[in-house]
Amino acid sequence: MTPLDAPIQSRCLWILVLATALTALPPAPAAASHWPDNPSEWLTLCAYPENRYMETAVSDGEGGFIVVWSDGRSGWLNTYAQRVDGYGNPLWLPGGVALGVNSANQQDAQVVSDGDGGAIVVWMDYRNDAGDLFAQRVDRWGTVPWSADGVAVCDTTGAQSWARLVPTDDNGAILAWHDQRSGGYQVYVQRLDRYGVSQWQLDGLRMCLYASNQCCPEIATDGDGGAIVTWYDDRGADLDIYAGRVNAGGTVFYSGTGVEVCTASGDQRDPQIVSDGAGGGIIAWNDWRSGGGDVYAQRVDHGVNVLWVGDGVLACGSHFAGSLRATTDGAGGAVLTWSDDRSATADIYAQRVDASGTAVWTADGVVVCDAGGDQWAPEIVPCPYQEGVIIAWKDDRGFLDDLYAQRLTSGGYGWWTEDGVTVATGTGHKTNVRIVPDGEDGAFIQWLLSSDYDMCANRILHTGWLGYPSPDITGVNDYPHDQGGTVIASWSASSRDRFPYRDVLRYSVWRTYLGDEPVVPEPVQPPAALAERMPVSLLNRLEKSGWSYAGEVEACYLDEYAFDVPTYGDSTEDVIPLAGVLVIAHGDDDAWDTWPSEPDTGYSIDNLPPGAPLNLEGWRAGPDVVLDWDRPGDQPPDLSFYALYRDTEPGFVPGGLADTIATSTDTTFIDTDTDETNPYYYRVSAVDIHGNEGTLSNEVEVSPLAGVGSENGRLCYAPAFPPPHPNPFNPETVIEFVLPVASEVSLDVFDVRGEHVVRLVGELLAPGPHRVVWNGTDEAGRSVASGVFYCRLTWSGEKKVQRMVLLK
Repeated sequence: MTPLDAPIQSRCLWILVLATALTALPPAPAAASHWPDNPSEWLTLCAYPENRYMETAVSDGEGGFIVVWSDGRSGWLNTYAQRVDGYGNPLWLPGGVALGVNSANQQDAQVVSDGDGGAIVVWMDYRNDAGDLFAQRVDRWGTVPWSADGVAVCDTTGAQSWARLVPTDDNGAILAWHDQRSGGYQVYVQRLDRYGVSQWQLDGLRMCLYASNQCCPEIATDGDGGAIVTWYDDRGADLDIYAGRVNAGGTVFYSGTGVEVCTASGDQRDPQIVSDGAGGGIIAWNDWRSGGGDVYAQRVDHGVNVLWVGDGVLACGSHFAGSLRATTDGAGGAVLTWSDDRSATADIYAQRVDASGTAVWTADGVVVCDAGGDQWAPEIVPCPYQEGVIIAWKDDRGFLDDLYAQRLTSGGYGWWTEDGVTVATGTGHKTNVRIVPDGEDGAFIQWLLSSDYDMCANRILHTGWLGYPSPDITGVNDYPHDQGGTVIASWSASSRDRFPYRDVLRYSVWRTYLGDEPVVPEPVQPPAALAERMPVSLLNRLEKSGWSYAGEVEACYLDEYAFDVPTYGDSTEDVIPLAGVLVIAHGDDDAWDTWPSEPDTGYSIDNLPPGAPLNLEGWRAGPDVVLDWDRPGDQPPDLSFYALYRDTEPGFVPGGLADTIATSTDTTFIDTDTDETNPYYYRVSAVDIHGNEGTLSNEVEVSPLAGVGSENGRLCYAPAFPPPHPNPFNPETVIEFVLPVASEVSLDVFDVRGEHVVRLVGELLAPGPHRVVWNGTDEAGRSVASGVFYCRLTWSGEKKVQRMVLLK
């Protein structure tokens, strides 16, 4: 990110800069968390009326997620994406960013992180024939840097489908798919770099040359820049599981036949694979060797050597398992979950298989949920910090299929309410359920509401609570009537700091400096007692990003709290040293019960001007006038200079600093620009380092030289740039300014990320007052969304900034 040339604007990009390092504190303007804590409410991510098919979602690596779907707003099913931060703020265009709009349907999108806050997406595209594979990268800002319609991964003859992909360390991806270019199904792979350029053979490398159908590949990283791919294969009498590996350079190992993972009797199909963290992978599948649907697993190493017992480890032998999903257990093994019809209705079960190939939980799996009605379509993510997993599923124990979730410990015990926590309930079927880890051992859950095709989401914490109980900073304001150096941070209480809850015990307040000057001291560390109750990862991110501990406030069921935060400098005409403020709600003794607010900014002002200079005297020294005075009686420590005023009439009142004839840092001044035939009247004021002008001194008369008189006058304008009005505004606001001299003027509007919105003035203007109206549109005349904006006035090398808020 390149800062704008104006110092204030580089500081206004602070939220996005901090979000890059503070992955638990995603970018957004300060506002209350959007995540509802009621299962009958949720966040709507896209509500266009066209049919919509939510495909997939992935973590953005910074505490939020990126969701990808296809919808028909263009007349065809095209692919779109939206990024949502950890507070529920959509960060990209309303309705999502188009990844490849063209006159053909697109479907079956899959997504991985690009390692830099964005994503790489692949989809099946019908623009040419029966279906090709195209891909697109969308960066952290919502910009698509590759070809506007996506780049071709494979557009040879026949259909290419069932694409899966994993990220690479160079911000690219490795993709696998099954391909019908030769009539049957074969598995191919390709690597894309961060620029969308294919790194291997055009249209992909074939993983297995055996003359059989290879279907439904799944892929995992091999930890060395390559990937392990598994699929099911019909070369025998039944369907079997095979695997292979491709390295970073595009060499396919065992390409002749692939490696046998399981060739037991009966069908083995629908494999899942997760990395084992040691360069290999754990493969699980549905297995019919015993006449019904069972679950087996096998581990392969970096060389795709089978490590466990032949044909796999039995994870569930109920004969009724389906809809298998898998994730890592964080210790070289895997946790598997599935829907199981062993009872009268379908229920959710899970099993952990450790690194040695032992099924460590209850034989045939632990019950995750066996409530009345059917439970099906589970999805699973790991809880890496506290170990265990979160499983979400569809559930019709009520009148409609609702969504539930449960957290399992590493020992297989349900941590939340028996039979799960209600995530979403009420009108409409919830389909296409997806789940993404939130980076804090909780999860984001997304689904499609079939009643109106709305794409919906909510957040569930590691505690089993819906929403996100962070405090909401309502203001960072100057402390009035002081010498500066302090702002008042105000915030609304956490939703868990409400009777009868007693889940939030205290709030810690943090500050940072958002500028280049002055030099900021080393961050202040929190007291040991507080640090012990915070995740180490959060403490490290705070320190890395320059956040300094400022103090604590005990939670006591108040609606609003406040704290005086010291700043690193006060605002002046030349610079606004913004102070960043962050408030963290802390729960009981669990280090993960910490919920940071969205950061906000403010600045302090020295509100106290110096006193009046004392005992002003003046006399003639030939044609010149000598003035002398004493320092103000209050002896201001921040006095910067004295402003001198002159007139030819007694009782004059200066119009401000623009009317000065000179300034002086001394208490003596010689006025050489006088007419010895005129009388003159003088007054002096003191000005502090923040531009505050104090009370005027006494007036002194200096007579002309004997026997001569004349008169003299001039008109001056004081530069001014008051706040726009009204503010907040809708639909328009008035921006006024006064120029002291004729100048080339530019007046520009920027959003809170520092991106240019519109230029309102760019021309030579005469001295005096000027008035401009902004109607809330950008350079192209499009209405902008509600939010915080900054208008910057530049003239004669001077720059000033005012803040505006558009509320629609």
